[in-house]
Amino acid sequence: METINTKDKRSLFIRLMLYFTPYIFCFFIFSFLGWLSETIYCYILYKSFLERGFLFSPICPIYGFGALILIRYFDKSNKKRNYIKLFFFFILIFSFFEYLTGFTMEAIFSERWWDYSDSKYNINGRITVFNSFLWGVATIIFAKFIYPLTIFIKEKIINKMPDLAKIIIDVALITGVLIDFAFSCVKYLK
Repeated sequence: METINTKDKRSLFIRLMLYFTPYIFCFFIFSFLGWLSETIYCYILYKSFLERGFLFSPICPIYGFGALILIRYFDKSNKKRNYIKLFFFFILIFSFFEYLTGFTMEAIFSERWWDYSDSKYNINGRITVFNSFLWGVATIIFAKFIYPLTIFIKEKIINKMPDLAKIIIDVALITGVLIDFAFSCVKYLK
């Protein structure tokens, strides 16, 4: 995306917020899209609406963080992409990330948000070969189609917004998710 301008006379807070704005926007967009896709998938599978995710709001942060991992990787990697290496590399990265997230949430809240115990070739019900394969497929789709869209959104939409609007939106989104996170922690720690 871009680097922090050290010659800018604005406060460090303002410069940091403006630097992170594209990442904040992408985090929330992909967190919402992840929640939406899980909700639709579960509705099709179970014929009823199931509460998805840890938070009250319609976002699944694991998808937002996954998108940020890919965006940062592709931002730093300007060389020609080897899709086979990408596929297997991100199978490992995202499987580890999914396992770690599931383990951590279970350790803290004594509850599971997903359980693949009934699937073949799972590890402690937290990850499974099939879902890991899907992470690899999602990475290739992201690399070919979605990452270029994030560049377009940054250049054509975010960069054209007034700085004050970006900061207000950033602060509102971050404040909202922190409040949601606090209430969700209270809910699940009871």
